Amino acid sequence: GSGHKLFSTEKEADRKIEEHIRTSNPGIENLKVKYKNSTVYLSGDAQTPDALQKAVLMAGNVQGVDTVNVDGVKIPKQVSNPQALEG
Repeated sequence: GSGHKLFSTEKEADRKIEEHIRTSNPGIENLKVKYKNSTVYLSGDAQTPDALQKAVLMAGNVQGVDTVNVDGVKIPKQVSNPQALEG
């Protein structure tokens, strides 16, 4: 991503990106962020597929991030929820 410059060293990347996502937490519990070789690895429990998508977009908008891996994120099975409010 060529967006927000959040970190200057790979050491602080995990924390900075995690804070960035938590700031407007899209709905992921127990969020953990790992950054390695321009890839962000997200894990946690997404409340909705939408929440995960938002987190991916936020991580992807960070300068120095090329890929976002979400293998570690759990998504609830039920998808259709007519009561869901657009946030």
